[in-house]
Amino acid sequence: MATLLEKDILGDLNASERGLLRGNDLPLPLLKEVAETLLEYRGAAHDHLLVPAVVRVAQEVVSDEFAGEHGEDGVTQLFQSRVHAVAQRIVNAQIEGDVVEEDGAEFDE
Repeated sequence: MATLLEKDILGDLNASERGLLRGNDLPLPLLKEVAETLLEYRGAAHDHLLVPAVVRVAQEVVSDEFAGEHGEDGVTQLFQSRVHAVAQRIVNAQIEGDVVEEDGAEFDE
């Protein structure tokens, strides 16, 4: 069951985005960053491609020992530095008509 804070953080996301985020055990500050990133790229990339890629980046950052040594700020900064490149790659691939894998990697048809 989602806490009130989680509901507040995810409140602006659509049902599809919230559904794809369920079950991810991300720290609340990082969950907020994920939600803000999804809102920023809403409409530019398909949810079923963007959400898993953004969550994957968040999970990688959480497990990154270097970021963990720098606390929540380190994790948040590392997430921000990585996520926009991944999200932009998905958007660009969609614009160019390339096939995009579920994890955000692109390849030519």
